[in-house]
Amino acid sequence: KEGAGFSESNPWLPIDSAHLALAFTEQDQDPHSTLQICRQLLTMRTKHPELRYGDIRLLDSDPQILIFERSLNDQDHQEGIICIFNPTINPHFWTPPDTIKLGRCILSSHQDHMVLAPQSWAFFKKI
Repeated sequence: KEGAGFSESNPWLPIDSAHLALAFTEQDQDPHSTLQICRQLLTMRTKHPELRYGDIRLLDSDPQILIFERSLNDQDHQEGIICIFNPTINPHFWTPPDTIKLGRCILSSHQDHMVLAPQSWAFFKKI
């Protein structure tokens, strides 16, 4: 294909074959692609006003892990979302602080939510 799934026009520079898997047409069909993850994150942000308008509170945790709460403190919304990130190249076991009760996992980059894979993240409803 001329545009390799990036465009329908003839590119003015050659497209390296290593980039073919990154084309929209490829990522649109792959449920684990960066495109699909971005779509899921944007949908989550749209559905949960605390991610757009809420306060942020950093939570104590292992210094290798970033955990914070986003919450709306108004009459209509008493909910919160716990956001957990492992930016390191190592897996990390974690447990929620005693003051936080986690509900369902809204979205996660991995299967095991108590062992954060390297460079992974998870979002939980706070109950």
